[in-house]
Amino acid sequence: MPGGDLPAPLIAEQVMGSGKPGFVPALDALTDYPIRDRLREIACPVLVVWGEEDRLVPVRDAYVFGELIPNARVVVWPETGHVAMLERPAAFNALVDEFLAR
Repeated sequence: MPGGDLPAPLIAEQVMGSGKPGFVPALDALTDYPIRDRLREIACPVLVVWGEEDRLVPVRDAYVFGELIPNARVVVWPETGHVAMLERPAAFNALVDEFLAR
């Protein structure tokens, strides 16, 4: 379902999680953590999967992560938003299977 069009039940499930205890503190911790400062420390192969139409985190970050993480592979899908694994589950699973097989 390219283009970020998620089925309504899946969207509802995602939204329901936002009201759970701990959601806001976890989000705050995520946004306050200096992740870029630590990316060079990653010592294993990394698969960075991004949607070109991501409206939450710009696609340019995918390429920055790919530059900062040693041994990273960056895959950017067109017509895909922030949740590539939900928008393109079969393609995502196949990509992960192929990455893990290497």
